[in-house]
Amino acid sequence: MGNSQGQLKSSRFENALHMSIEQSLRSSSATPHPLFSQLYLEKDIKVGLPEVLPVPPDHVDPCRQVAISPRGSTQQESVHQRGPGPPQVPPRLVSPLPPIPGPIPLVHGPIQRVVLPPSSLAQSYHQQRYIIPGQFPPPHAMPPLMCNVPPPPSLRHSDKPPTQQHHHSRLLSPKEERSPRGQRSSASPARPATLEGCQDVGFCKAGADIRLSSIHAKLPDRFVLVGATSPYLPEDTLVAAVDGRFLPLPGNAQSLHLTGFSGDCVGCGKRGFRYFSEFANHINLKVVSEAKKENHLRYYITLRQGRMVKGALIPWQADAAAREPRMLPAVVEVPPQSGDGRTSPDREHPQGISDIHVKEESDPPGSSKDLKQPPKKRHRFHNLDEEKQAGESPVKRRMHSHPPSPEVKLPPSNAKDSAFVPANLADCCGTKVAILECCGSLPSLHGHVSDVSVSALFRRSFLRGTNELSEGAQTENTLNQPTRILLLIKYLLQLGPRLPYCEGFAAALTRAVTETDGSLGGTSSVVTREQLPSLAKLSADASHGSGRVVVTQDSLAAGLTEVLQSLASSLSADRCPDYTFIVCDPEHDELQFCVVVSGPLQARALIEGSTSSADRANQHSTIAEDILLLASHFDKSCQGIELDDLIAKFSAHLDGKVFPPFNSALPAKIDESEASEMKPTPYEDLHERDTSLHPHQIRAAMMLLSRVCSIADRDRSSLDLGRFTEVGLLIVTPPSEVLYEQTVDRLHSSRILLDVNLVSMDSRDAGKPFVMKLDDRTGSQSQLEDFVANVRSKAETLFVVVLDSVGSDQSGFQEIADVPNVLFLHVSSTPYSLQTRNTPIPRENEIHMDKHQYVEGDSSHSRYFGIRDYQASLGWTNQTPLLQSDETFELMAESLLKSYPDLHSRIAGTYLLVRQYSVAILNAATGQNHRGATDATMVTVQDLIASPLADKHGRGPMVLLRIPSPQLAALAYQRLRQVRDRLGLSYRFEVILAGPDRAVEVHQHFLQRLQAWRGLPSSWAPATYEDLEGLPCILILTDEHTHGESMPKSLKVVDLRLVNEGMFDLAGLECELGLASSHVTRTPVDARSTERCDGDETGTGDESTKRHEKSEQDATTATRRMEADEEPPLVLVSRQAFVVLNEAQSGGYACSLPPCNDTRWMAGLRPPLTSSSSEDRSSYYREWTESSHEMPDTMNHPRRLLLYGPPQIGKTGAYLHFCRVLHHMLVKLQEVEVDDDHRTTGPSNPDPAPLGGPPDLSRVERMTFDTTIYQERYKHCSLIWHPGMSKQDLTRRATSDVQGKKNSTVLVKATKLTSHNSFHSCEECQSYCTGDSTKESEILTTRIHEFRICDPLLGEVSCQFIIPSQQESNFIFENETGSLCSLHLPVTGQENKQAVKSPMFMLMRNLPEQSLANLYHVMDGCRHTLVLVCKEKDTDAIRKQWPCHTVLVLPLLANSMGGGGLKYFVKRVATQNLRAERLRYQTLGVDPGSVWPLILIMEDWLFSWRKTDMSRSEVEVSLNSVICHVEALPDITQFALMGVDQWSTRSKVTQRDCRKSFVDNMVFLNVELTEDVQYNPYEFFHEDIDFSWRVHNRQLPICTLAYLQVMVKSTLRELNPPDIIVHPSTLSRGPITADRFLVLPGADDCALLLAPPHFVVEKYLSDVAFQGLLSSSMDLLHHPVLVMEGYISLGPKIPVFPVSSTAGPVSELEGMAFSGLVIDTCLHPVPSKQFIQQSRFIDVL
Repeated sequence: MGNSQGQLKSSRFENALHMSIEQSLRSSSATPHPLFSQLYLEKDIKVGLPEVLPVPPDHVDPCRQVAISPRGSTQQESVHQRGPGPPQVPPRLVSPLPPIPGPIPLVHGPIQRVVLPPSSLAQSYHQQRYIIPGQFPPPHAMPPLMCNVPPPPSLRHSDKPPTQQHHHSRLLSPKEERSPRGQRSSASPARPATLEGCQDVGFCKAGADIRLSSIHAKLPDRFVLVGATSPYLPEDTLVAAVDGRFLPLPGNAQSLHLTGFSGDCVGCGKRGFRYFSEFANHINLKVVSEAKKENHLRYYITLRQGRMVKGALIPWQADAAAREPRMLPAVVEVPPQSGDGRTSPDREHPQGISDIHVKEESDPPGSSKDLKQPPKKRHRFHNLDEEKQAGESPVKRRMHSHPPSPEVKLPPSNAKDSAFVPANLADCCGTKVAILECCGSLPSLHGHVSDVSVSALFRRSFLRGTNELSEGAQTENTLNQPTRILLLIKYLLQLGPRLPYCEGFAAALTRAVTETDGSLGGTSSVVTREQLPSLAKLSADASHGSGRVVVTQDSLAAGLTEVLQSLASSLSADRCPDYTFIVCDPEHDELQFCVVVSGPLQARALIEGSTSSADRANQHSTIAEDILLLASHFDKSCQGIELDDLIAKFSAHLDGKVFPPFNSALPAKIDESEASEMKPTPYEDLHERDTSLHPHQIRAAMMLLSRVCSIADRDRSSLDLGRFTEVGLLIVTPPSEVLYEQTVDRLHSSRILLDVNLVSMDSRDAGKPFVMKLDDRTGSQSQLEDFVANVRSKAETLFVVVLDSVGSDQSGFQEIADVPNVLFLHVSSTPYSLQTRNTPIPRENEIHMDKHQYVEGDSSHSRYFGIRDYQASLGWTNQTPLLQSDETFELMAESLLKSYPDLHSRIAGTYLLVRQYSVAILNAATGQNHRGATDATMVTVQDLIASPLADKHGRGPMVLLRIPSPQLAALAYQRLRQVRDRLGLSYRFEVILAGPDRAVEVHQHFLQRLQAWRGLPSSWAPATYEDLEGLPCILILTDEHTHGESMPKSLKVVDLRLVNEGMFDLAGLECELGLASSHVTRTPVDARSTERCDGDETGTGDESTKRHEKSEQDATTATRRMEADEEPPLVLVSRQAFVVLNEAQSGGYACSLPPCNDTRWMAGLRPPLTSSSSEDRSSYYREWTESSHEMPDTMNHPRRLLLYGPPQIGKTGAYLHFCRVLHHMLVKLQEVEVDDDHRTTGPSNPDPAPLGGPPDLSRVERMTFDTTIYQERYKHCSLIWHPGMSKQDLTRRATSDVQGKKNSTVLVKATKLTSHNSFHSCEECQSYCTGDSTKESEILTTRIHEFRICDPLLGEVSCQFIIPSQQESNFIFENETGSLCSLHLPVTGQENKQAVKSPMFMLMRNLPEQSLANLYHVMDGCRHTLVLVCKEKDTDAIRKQWPCHTVLVLPLLANSMGGGGLKYFVKRVATQNLRAERLRYQTLGVDPGSVWPLILIMEDWLFSWRKTDMSRSEVEVSLNSVICHVEALPDITQFALMGVDQWSTRSKVTQRDCRKSFVDNMVFLNVELTEDVQYNPYEFFHEDIDFSWRVHNRQLPICTLAYLQVMVKSTLRELNPPDIIVHPSTLSRGPITADRFLVLPGADDCALLLAPPHFVVEKYLSDVAFQGLLSSSMDLLHHPVLVMEGYISLGPKIPVFPVSSTAGPVSELEGMAFSGLVIDTCLHPVPSKQFIQQSRFIDVL
């Protein structure tokens, strides 16, 4: 081993170390691994320790003595066993410990061994009897326990011995398990009696148990059970049976009852007690005063749910008189409360903080000082001597006595005896002593127990099974107990004046394991029990007197008694060590270890930190006595000043006048009437809150929206956005009146309620129903009930519940936690209680608002200045840091507390700080410099008083004084107002008392000033702290915790010097410092560049910029300073907070502090938190912390989100904007963007039929085919030439395509008569889309059937039908094999079970979730046959989105096909199915020709249908009515193609009812008539135009019903484009576009394309052929390009003339001259030479 510098120590030290552990090294146990470097903690800790104090040489330990000779040799021997032996020299080792200063014994005074019966080991701690003072001999002769204690009820009926049922007890041998009589000690429920009877409290003289917790009694007539209280059993009640005639009636103190007493013992059954004193002696009541039934019989005992419990109080007349309130010494007026006027119990009788003496009235006998209703439970170790001191004066009593400690709940104990607390312990130590319970169980305490307090701070770190790195780790893989004990000793001794906390010790444990094994989780038993005493003493010797080690082999109680006696006998508190470590090392039992903390600073912090918030200096009597004590101290102190005398003297000098409120032109003093009438002018430049949204807020809102969409996409059962049409809102705030009003202001200014249509009027009061305070008031409960009713009644509304800064408190919302239309959004600046292992919020649902988002995205000059910036300001070199600690104030408070050890630090600190403010106000008013105020206080007060005088409007700064205790805050408020008024400054600045239950209240003069600045009427009053902008004031903010209230820009100083306890967790620290966080208008300037101008060479500007860009941590702001007019507030913190923040500049304070009080660590041994990023910290806390209280549910709740970020960064604006965009998204989900075709070409049909009339077949056949392509999505296609074509048509088409304009669209809201995508969901169509409630069962019953097609072009191919069970009725299956035969088709003329006859084939070309395949509503809920047609690669996605739809999966070769390929296979399937159905009907005797031949091929973008009636008005109709109308047309089976028109805004002015033209989107296809006409399977873009032209070329009737229109959903992506991939063997230069498809042979940029050849050709011809290959044919109106065997687009500038060689001679060819020729040979052979020779071509060269 070596020291921290790697150097070896002297040989003298080595010999001393080696000889001190000689016995342990010679032991028979295995030699431990010699790696002691793990025992060292932080190497950079430097502690200034006092000099070593001399110790009397006669203080030795008779049980174990370690003597160190001057030569450095060490000998260890027992007093009883000592014999000669040759000296043995141990192996030479090296130690980093400092030299030993001299012989220091381990203990002082003798320790007697006490032998106890083995049965005492089975006792549970909470059932130990209290030791009565005076019953035992002096402490040096410890007596055994009086008698055995029965085991707890949980062990009485168990077959296992008690030691096996408690993990703290060791296993006993069979002899130890038996009592002296051979029976188990746990078998007898009664106490054995002695000669004088049993003396135990809780048992009668006969040894029977009479405690309420274990009594079961049957009563005689007229007897009732009552409860008696004993001063030595405060946690339980003794039960007695008393004749009811001797008791008053319940609730009636004036009722008549007999005097005297008549009672029975419910334990042993003895009856006939006629005197209460005799009965009290029998039940061991142990009274300390006169035994009277009125004083000790307190409660009626009642039977509740089968158990005996305490009932109502017995209304004795003495109690009724005692309940009347007594007058307190100097009662001051408490400021009026707001709201319902209720007053907190802690604030009923506040005392004024002043320097005058207060005389206390004497308390009459039987007053409420001793008889309270109900009686308060005394401390477990109550001292009866305190009752004798009740008559002393308050000041005298507080000098030598101490108040009873709060009740301490200790864990069950197996201690052998109890420890005695001597008198004057606190006076000798200078403070109450804290005992840290660590390893083992503490013994029971008796004596002056008010001088001690027990803390379990490190208890969890020593429990077995709580220190593993993971749940699966074994105990042997962690540090053993001796190693932990030694590590704790070293950790505490190296702290110095700093306070201990469990996180620091956990870090020490982690470092020990890491340094030993190199990784966590290895075997680390490096210290044995034999080595522990010597190594512990060596560590204590190196502490220079701050620590002492006591080792005993008898019991922990013996060592604790001796240590307390030694501390009480110290001559001075300075001679007491800070820590005394007691190690009990019994021979046949486990180690026991505890720490006695007697250092004033450390003990006070542990004691005050362990008390509850209700007991922290809130008792009025304690405050009154402490004020008297402090006033007396300053009056008698030679350094003090007669403050009240100086104030009174100056007040008399004013002679009734006051200082002017503002305007320095006035005289120095004016009349009060003149000051009250001064009114300022309106101030236009007053800082108003910025209500605009910043980019970082918008970004956070969009991240929340994206998270909500992800939840809906992942699991629709968790959140189905399709069923919601609007947004509801409820914002829940903590019980803070100011935060409630602030939230209402934010809600009103954001206008969110108007945007989401929640209110119709823009008023502030309209937002109050949407904000609720989380308290127990009747209004809040009624508001919550109304909200729950709205949630259950409005299933189509998505309610957003914003839990703003309420932490994990979700009471009241469990009823709607699982309601599917509620979304919970938790908002917090300290989210640590929601980032635990058992949090209901999933990790992916966290959204963090970072300040860097603000800096990067905000174009304004505003910058967020938060906690990290304050911490970084400690490194500023050219400017005073904005985070400071007032060391002078800390030293004054520390000196005051040393003089009065029992004085609460909050009371002393508050009194001292208020006195400093009073002195500072006096100095500012008089112009003198009286002592008593620090520089920080003086500067703050002088700026507060001088600023309004220099401003013509009276503006001034705000000083925020943080006093957590409401009682002390009220007293400070009274005192500061009194000093201000007496010094004539009542109109200069205001003093405001603020708290969570108080509204903002200011004096009338200052209220008028605020109203005048803003130009508001007299009815206006400030409701938030931001409304106090510009008002010079001292704002006293009280309550234990802040809730996130925003402060005005005029806040200049935040005084946190009194926040010294309860703040050293991460949440508390950030909340307190968050009061000063704000957005400031500043320009960042690099401090290095400024220093460089002064001649300091720190590097170039580029280097500085690179360093700044490289670092992403908050510490980078440490080298920056700000230059601007607006300064962030100055923050004054306590010394402990400043130390934490200053030490954590580099690593971040979050790494060394516990998260919050509502969480606890899962294990004491865990890896360190090395990252400061929010994501890593969240993951760390989620793994290693758990909530300290029960969460609403332990599983991740998908509809819970968390928005968190630094305080005041703008989270409220972010979540309000999130509600806005969420509402817009829901509205947009209900709206569809449809194409609006702007048709400019008139109809070619000059003979329209009457509007709405059915089309006549003969008339349609006589019509001229309209070759106009109306759909705007075909605007890039070539026009088909016709004789009426003009030059303008060609130019207009070319111009619109070249400009690349987006298709015109309009937004249409979805209704019940529209189709929907997969996001829509309602109760009606749930079974249609997803099946019944058992969705998985529907998927499991889905069957896949193969359907083979014999195709002449592609050969035999196989398709698949995926048919859910509920759709099987639409198909025909073989009876034997169950294989698919055909799709059912109806017969013409017969009644069909379905509303429509034509089966519908929908082509799935959009994303599955965006496809409008939900036809339930648009089909009027009627049965129909719908088949979704998809490619094989899209099957899984479609089945997931549409599990209850029939799916036709095309062959694999269709994956590379376009729209023509899909429709080609659909027509082939329909043709083969028609043949199969005809054969089936023929076998049934039905005419095959009567089978219905029509099918409906439709796209998945059809949204809504319209019909133009006779009055030419548009009516929305359902798809069901459209299909039924078409199927009912006469001669419908004689039409080859039938379609509807595409809707546009101009379609309603058309003059025709039908036309003969191209049909697309929705095609009624006659399979029988078009059997010989096929879709082109290699067509990708224009298959409908091509197929319609082929049908027309065969002279088959085609008709488009113009009075029926369909709305087409606009799609932004190209439908089913195949991937164009460059072969890896070729090098590509940039993206492959259509102009690179055609290259010359041998070109350098030739690339091999992996794409369908037909797609490449079609894409090239359509996009770039008119620029290269056919450029000579451009703009030749009368010379189109001849296209044979189909329609091919050559671009918008080239007209085409399609012909077919199979249809015979074409008459139109005569007289035509063409500019080019394109032949399509995909489906037909090359035309003959004779056919081509019919055409004439012009010379274009």
